[in-house]
Amino acid sequence: MATKSRNSNAFLWSVLALFLAVISLTYCVSFILDLVNISFERTTRTFAQLTRWMGGA
Repeated sequence: MATKSRNSNAFLWSVLALFLAVISLTYCVSFILDLVNISFERTTRTFAQLTRWMGGA
């Protein structure tokens, strides 16, 4: 019965790729949250202005 030998080099590259992906995501999270916050504030202001226009105030 033949057994497959695990390639430790491939394992190390996989771990490195996962590590880089986690670092990239943690770096980008702040920018993504800022973008969501800005768009939410803009949407809130737009709805408030429309409500004022429709209410005649």
